[in-house]
This record gives sequence, C-alpha cells and structure tokens, in this order.
Amino acid sequence: MGININSEDTPLVLLCPTWTKWGTVTTVKPNTTILHSRADDVVPFEDSEELIKNSGLPSEALIEIGNDHRLADPEPLKRMLDACERTQLVDVTVYYLEMLAPSQRSVQAPRDGLTVLHDQAPSVPHYRFLYDAVGDDYNWLSHRKLTDVELAAVIHDPQNELHVLHVDGSPAGFAELDRRQLDEIELVQFGLMLKFIGQGLGK
Repeated sequence: MGININSEDTPLVLLCPTWTKWGTVTTVKPNTTILHSRADDVVPFEDSEELIKNSGLPSEALIEIGNDHRLADPEPLKRMLDACERTQLVDVTVYYLEMLAPSQRSVQAPRDGLTVLHDQAPSVPHYRFLYDAVGDDYNWLSHRKLTDVELAAVIHDPQNELHVLHVDGSPAGFAELDRRQLDEIELVQFGLMLKFIGQGLGK
C-alpha cells in the first residue's frame, strides 16, 4: 500500500488507493498525486476525495481518469506517465546564447555520408520519435506533454522548421528553428541520438 511506505521526500503517485481497507495511514504528504476513476467498482472514488480532504491537498491533486479500477486504457496510462514526470525531482539548468551577427566560421564535415534534410511536413509520430530519441536522456518534457493536436499545431506552423541530420540514410539528430518572432530565429531543440554522440557531428 503506497501511502504506508516510508517514502521520505520522494513524491508519490497513487492509483485508486485502498487506504480505508488496509494500513493505518489516513493522510498523505503534500507532494502526492492521486489518480482514480469515478466509475471504480472496487475502491470508491469518494475514498480518494476524503483522503485529499484529510491531507489538506488542493482538489487538483486528485485526477479523475479511466472507466474502471484497472486504469489500463491508453488515456489513463498517458495521464499516469504525465503525473510521474511532473513529480520527478530533477535539477535543470537552462543556458541562453545570443548571436547578434552571422558567424563567419566554416566547419568541415567530419565524415562522408552526412545529409541534413528540411522536413517541411513532419508527422506527429515521426517528430515524437526524434524528440524522444534525442531528448529522453536529458528529461525533455515540454513537447512530450502536448497532445497530438497541440503538437501538430506547433510543428506544422510554417514559421517552425525541422532539420534532420541523416548518417548514411538513418536519422541521427535534429534541429528545430522557431521563426515566429520578427527578426529573430530561436534554436528551440538541438541534439543527437546517443549512438552518434562523440563523432563531431554536432558541429
């Protein structure tokens, strides 16, 4: 039973907690999220509402999802992933660099077989593949949290550009440029897949 575990400062994501039937704990700590289906016929949804109230948590800490106790459909599973990602304790440092004039530097390709293609109409699944393959080890989450419709609106904007590096025909990394601000170009995403790091391809 999750709420009876001494988890110290680790955030909790609880699924349909059966706190009224087993264990002795009647409250949960502040950094807790509960996912529960109102149609649950095993653990009443009202139990989670009471647990939230007992713990003094905001109503947003209880997320109503799914159509049964199992929470095994695609939407509940996605919401579980989102809740777990939100509770990750990760220190993030963001650096911003600004280029005020074009660089005159010329960099030779480190090897043959390299091609950079401008993907003018990327599909959502293809973009998610690139985004996850490059950013998973760095906890890239911003675009992962978007629905397919929201993500499509971003990547299909004519002022948003996706440039994909291919090595011998296989995708190896990508750069995403945002041109929506007049007279500015933001390099929004940039990176290589793990197996291509260390070969000088980032240059």
